[in-house]
Amino acid sequence: MSIMKRVRDITVATLNDMLDKAEDPVKLIDSYLFEQRSKIEQAEQLYRQCMTHAESMRRQYEHAEIMAEKREQQAMTALKAGEENIARLALKEKLIHEEKRDQFKELYEKAKWSLVDLEDQLQQLKSDYDEVLSKRQYYAARMESIRLQQRMNERFGG
Repeated sequence: MSIMKRVRDITVATLNDMLDKAEDPVKLIDSYLFEQRSKIEQAEQLYRQCMTHAESMRRQYEHAEIMAEKREQQAMTALKAGEENIARLALKEKLIHEEKRDQFKELYEKAKWSLVDLEDQLQQLKSDYDEVLSKRQYYAARMESIRLQQRMNERFGG
């Protein structure tokens, strides 16, 4: 009987030693969650900045388009009035505004695609965060079960 008790004591001591040396998985998960939350906040801030930028590009694109149409109408009015020089100037400005419109439209399209990509990445970060958070709850409960089992073993000797 004393040999069985000795084997049990050695096993319990070894297990306790391993648990003391091992890092607490809940603490590791908590630090990971903290880092992940920080990344999510940074990504959300970047997303807001990208939205502001895209909106600015859209407004400039629309403004250039309106100005091009306005210059075209001015050129038509000048032609009807017999003012060819003014009509030429208006058409030159129209071409300049159309070029600007095309440039801003391209920038706006790129900004929209960046927003879609960033939104996907943000959703992935949030999904990972939620998954690790649920695992944290499992490991916290598991660690508590182990601690309670150890206390019972210490108190009742087996």
